[in-house]
Amino acid sequence: MKRGRTEKFHFQQDKKHKKKIDDLGKLCNQLFRETEEKREEIKRLKEAIAKNRETLEKYKQDNLKELEAAKLRAQKDADMTLYREKKKFLTRFIDVFGHLEHGIENIKDENSRKGLEMLLGEFLSALKAEGVEIIEETGVPFDPGIHNAIASVDGKGEKSNTVVKIIERGFRMNGAIIKPAAVYVSK
Repeated sequence: MKRGRTEKFHFQQDKKHKKKIDDLGKLCNQLFRETEEKREEIKRLKEAIAKNRETLEKYKQDNLKELEAAKLRAQKDADMTLYREKKKFLTRFIDVFGHLEHGIENIKDENSRKGLEMLLGEFLSALKAEGVEIIEETGVPFDPGIHNAIASVDGKGEKSNTVVKIIERGFRMNGAIIKPAAVYVSK
């Protein structure tokens, strides 16, 4: 009899173990499913993070481009403002230069005349140092962009519409005309 009880005991123990094993199997399956779900969620989150990084990098690059463009615009505006103010300032001096140049023609005293001519030479050097070019060529075709025709005269062998005499010098800075040259033009 003892044997029968032992077998029954083992059988019951086997049933209990089998139930525990089944419960553990179910728990393992549930944990496996949850683990797979978490892995999928982690995968989706990693993809979302990567996409967000790409988007942020694009925004960063776009903002850097906009910033660089704004810097260039600001520099261009500052350069233009400086150029306009410099041009306005130099125009005043150029007008004074023209008046002095005409005034020298009426001075009778040779020493005074030479002194003022030296002063005008220094004045011209200062203008050139500021990037101002003098327009005083004769024998060139008349260009209304750089010349102001005062009169048409007999050209004495010059082609028609040619600058034959400079009445008042013109000035340009960085290729832009500050003051056009007053000229006589051949007929």
